[in-house]
Amino acid sequence: MQKKQISLSTIMSQRVQSLQKQRELTTTGVGMPLNGEQRSLALRTLKTAEVPARTDIALGTLLQSLTTSTVTIKGGTEEHSPILDMIIRSEKHFKDCREGVLQTLVPLPPEEIMKSLVSLSSLMKKQFGETAADQSVRIKALSLQLQDVPADIVLYAMRQIVDTQKEFPVWSDFAKIVNHRKRNRDSILKQLDHLYCMKRNLPKKG
Repeated sequence: MQKKQISLSTIMSQRVQSLQKQRELTTTGVGMPLNGEQRSLALRTLKTAEVPARTDIALGTLLQSLTTSTVTIKGGTEEHSPILDMIIRSEKHFKDCREGVLQTLVPLPPEEIMKSLVSLSSLMKKQFGETAADQSVRIKALSLQLQDVPADIVLYAMRQIVDTQKEFPVWSDFAKIVNHRKRNRDSILKQLDHLYCMKRNLPKKG
């Protein structure tokens, strides 16, 4: 029997969906995704952030507002992930904190990423030797790569690229802007889950 061929775009799409589902799971395996209204509100908020650092500061303020004990988020650079120091008081406290962190991880809808990249291409030169068809393929590939990156980080990267470069970007141009910022936010979520597991004497995963 001849095996059915699977396209690269299908594989990439499945990978993105898998990563998004993993991010919505606690380390105990219990799903706690945002609902549609929460995602829409979070997306609107992320779109207003001029720089990702403002979102990170706002997250720290939110986490502090949910408890009477001290919350600190130390560090968070290109080389090192931030360190979250806080005490989980209750199940509700954990859920409220996790909801706040998940709101900073909401990505742009795929169609908005695609539209933004097309607009970006109209403002920049094509890569040397690249045809319109080549650039269309590049736009689709970049769109898939950015579908799991928080919205404010994607929009910030696009603004930085159009202000500092002449040619339409390759993935490495985005990666140096988005990767460590996304990693730092993912790290906060992972640490929060680990703190919750320790409070309940559950085995940590990851």
